[in-house]
Amino acid sequence: MSQRTESLNNESRLGRLEARLAQLAQGLEPLDAQVELNLKGELLEALRKMFLAAQERDFVLSSYREIHGTAELDALASELGAA
Repeated sequence: MSQRTESLNNESRLGRLEARLAQLAQGLEPLDAQVELNLKGELLEALRKMFLAAQERDFVLSSYREIHGTAELDALASELGAA
């Protein structure tokens, strides 16, 4: 999967999560709604960073594969939970 496709998939997943959280927030009292809005923002930001970090890791490992071959790097990637 290309990095662009993966990025679009991640944004789509985040959009679905954001919509789901908005449904859960319906009917909250104003103070709770503000707290929930702040938490939702923090969660979405953390997830975006996590997705980006995984993409960066995969890019670097791919570059290492080009230099060193696949056998050694596949084992390392497996340890890191990468593709």
